[in-house]
Amino acid sequence: MTIMRVAGAQVHNKVGDIEGNLRQMAEAMQWAEQHEADVLVVPELALTGYPLADLVLHEAFIDDADAALASSPFSPAHQPPMAYP
Repeated sequence: MTIMRVAGAQVHNKVGDIEGNLRQMAEAMQWAEQHEADVLVVPELALTGYPLADLVLHEAFIDDADAALASSPFSPAHQPPMAYP
């Protein structure tokens, strides 16, 4: 049987503060790695903050969020493929 260690992080994100929210998520990822977690779970909208309200109507905000995610360790491109038994 394979055991998977899952860590959960409650980050105190701020609506629209993509860089600050990403920094908090990266710190949570470091903590999870130090505790040998295989997976880190963060709240939905942890990158952009919640609630988004009309921020999603600003194309530059969406572009900034997409760019931050793509260059972060949370990007699917930086993750190993998932395999289920």
